Amino acid sequence: SCVRYNDRFFPKVQLRRFEFMVFLQRMRRSFYNRFTDKEYKPNPYPTRYIADQDTFSGKWYESDVIDILEERFLDGCYAFPLYEDERFEPEECITRAEAIVFLNRFIEWAIERFR
Repeated sequence: SCVRYNDRFFPKVQLRRFEFMVFLQRMRRSFYNRFTDKEYKPNPYPTRYIADQDTFSGKWYESDVIDILEERFLDGCYAFPLYEDERFEPEECITRAEAIVFLNRFIEWAIERFR
């Protein structure tokens, strides 16, 4: 049988953290628009401190990354962790372990928020 492009696994593909978070932010917007009565609106006054925010200020992905990093669980804890020194490092490649942690926390957040 023929192997199609979508049937392949690409283990050497590299994805940057900001690309992954923009992907999660788009899913988040879709969830809010599908499962709530209100249209999604980003938080105009983010409060989370991100030490390296100045490195990505003005970039096309800044608002999406900051908006999703602001998301919290119902108990008040942030859904997506930063590094110990409060850095996000958006231009670095995301590891498989980080991707799994972010996906798992996104799933936990979505179940808690929309059940």
